[in-house]
Amino acid sequence: MENRGFQNPLIPLVSSLAARKGLSLFAVGGAVRDKLLERGPFNDIDFVYEGEGFEEVVRDLQRHVRFKTIPFKNKGFSTLRLCFKSLILDFQPLSGATLDDDASHRDFTVNALYMNLEGGEWVLHDPLGGLSDMEKRLLRETAPDSFLRDPLRVLRLFRFSSSLGFGYGKETLALAGESASKLPSVSPERIKDELIKIFACFSPSLLRDMAEIGVFESLGAFRAVEFPRCGSKDYLLNLFLFFRENEKEGSLPDFLDRFRFSGRDREFVRALLSFVRISPDEVLPLFHRASAPLLALFSGYCAIKGEKEKGRLIEDIRRFASPLVDGYEAAEEFGVSGADLGRCLDRLHILQIKENIEKKEELFALYRKERKEY
Repeated sequence: MENRGFQNPLIPLVSSLAARKGLSLFAVGGAVRDKLLERGPFNDIDFVYEGEGFEEVVRDLQRHVRFKTIPFKNKGFSTLRLCFKSLILDFQPLSGATLDDDASHRDFTVNALYMNLEGGEWVLHDPLGGLSDMEKRLLRETAPDSFLRDPLRVLRLFRFSSSLGFGYGKETLALAGESASKLPSVSPERIKDELIKIFACFSPSLLRDMAEIGVFESLGAFRAVEFPRCGSKDYLLNLFLFFRENEKEGSLPDFLDRFRFSGRDREFVRALLSFVRISPDEVLPLFHRASAPLLALFSGYCAIKGEKEKGRLIEDIRRFASPLVDGYEAAEEFGVSGADLGRCLDRLHILQIKENIEKKEELFALYRKERKEY
């Protein structure tokens, strides 16, 4: 697999400019981990540097290439982000005097692997045995107080387990459990980001472990007793199914509000709550004009839950999503306007879907017949 980010000529350039100023530059974190796992490509790479005066390196770099600089705080440390056309590089000073010190401040040993360029080749540095843990497919904390220093790491444990397929030991789970109650101190946005990644793909055992150490209760949800399999690649649908299996789907909108999920997510969950409660006869009148993403969500739900009749209706709506008749044509053909025109257009579209009509003339004839009978 081509590791494009690490092969980008910008990285050797930055590294050489840093070396001229007496700074040592090390790639670290997820990009290094994924490079070793042959995952990628890598368009976002984190670096730490040892030494002073990185701002001078940035000024020298500006003589060679154009980019945008964005300074911000990351976990209490000053980070400088350099945004190139197809590459984002984050730079941060070492947390401590050595790589060992820096590694002990990170979350898991597999994320505490470092690489630097020496003679044009990438050299690996492994202060905490992360490579051995990676070979064992094991997530292990970098220090006993790792979760206490940042309770979000409790969620990150399950997120990495889900996305990487790595396990964790009983001691690690116990340490995470000691910090689970501190999750409310973490910003809602950071929690939301982790939940999205966890629910994009999970296993019943993962949810069971999260429940065992009180994650969901700490997040103000509920004490889970049902742990469904990941039924979809859609995090929102999986989250809904998890709440529904535990008979708590009615509380999901408030949960999404609390953790500042997008307006689209909240709207879709409210629509899904309506969809699961209505009869098949109500599907076309209520959702014939639903958006394609919402229809896909409904379709996924029906496939997982075996709702064949509703699923067929949703597929009909998706097939005939584009109405045959627009407002101008309906007004001219039937002499209606205002609210009557809106009702006319709705009925025409429902008839089009219900009867699988593909010709405008046939749709007009059926609608006239229906009006006459009415």
